[in-house]
Amino acid sequence: EDALREYLQKILDKQAFDNAGLIYGIGHAVYTLSDPREVILKEYAKRLSEEKGFVKEFELYDRVERIAKELVSKSRHTLKPICANVDFYSGLLYSLLDIPCECLEYRSRCSLRYLLFRVSQDGAHTGWKNLSIRAR
Repeated sequence: EDALREYLQKILDKQAFDNAGLIYGIGHAVYTLSDPREVILKEYAKRLSEEKGFVKEFELYDRVERIAKELVSKSRHTLKPICANVDFYSGLLYSLLDIPCECLEYRSRCSLRYLLFRVSQDGAHTGWKNLSIRAR
C-alpha cells in the first residue's frame, strides 16, 4: 500500500504516468459525495470479479480509489469530498467482460485499466454508451 500511495503521489506531482497530474476516474465536476453511476458500476464490478475469480484485481481498484481520493483532496487543498467517477471501474468491467478497449469508439482513456496496466489509449465515457448499443 505504501508503494501504491507513493506512485499515485508521483502521478499527482506530474512525475509519473503521462505527467498530466491526474488520476483518471477520480473527481467529478458536479458530483462530490458520489457519482451514482460509479456506485452502480462498482457493485457490478465487485460481483463480477467474485464470479470470475478476479477479487484481487477488484481489491486493487478499491484500494486505489480510497488512497487516490485522499491524495487528490490533499493536493487540491480542498475540504470538499472527492469521489470516483463513472470511468473509474469501467476499464475493469471491460476486462471482466472480455471487451477490449480497442473495440470501443472513443477518444479519452480506459481509466484505471490504462493507468495501472497501460493496456490502451482509449477511454471509457462514450464507450460505455456505445457498449450498450453494440453489445445487444
